[in-house]
Amino acid sequence: MKKIIDIIKNIKMFTTKEVALGEGSVTQFTLFECKELFSIIFYKWNTIDQVRFHTHAFPAYAFLLRGYYHEKVLTEDGKIIDKVVNQFFKPRFLARNYCHSIGYAKPNTMTMVLVGRWSKQWKEYFPDTNTWVTYEWVEKK
Repeated sequence: MKKIIDIIKNIKMFTTKEVALGEGSVTQFTLFECKELFSIIFYKWNTIDQVRFHTHAFPAYAFLLRGYYHEKVLTEDGKIIDKVVNQFFKPRFLARNYCHSIGYAKPNTMTMVLVGRWSKQWKEYFPDTNTWVTYEWVEKK
């Protein structure tokens, strides 16, 4: 019973936050978030370039709803692949270890992301210093 109560305490609904990402920012609109189960999140992109690559603590499906954006993907063998994400409503699977950086986004580009259960960690890679940083989220008790 205590575990269920802890999960309920961690649920977020109808929240908004601004996240700075290098040059530019993204506005995150959380419809529903329960890191132990799943989340539904919308993003409005106003980015020019990120200064780092990142993985995710969760698997996800992302859907482009409006606009387009440029993305750099860091492969496991260290290669960087440039992509343009511009196909509306086409689901894109993002594995936990998918390491990418969002570059220029057409102003007010929108995505919807269906997020799976969170693991405890995710990473960021800073190419200017060749540094990996590991982050963890903590459950509220």
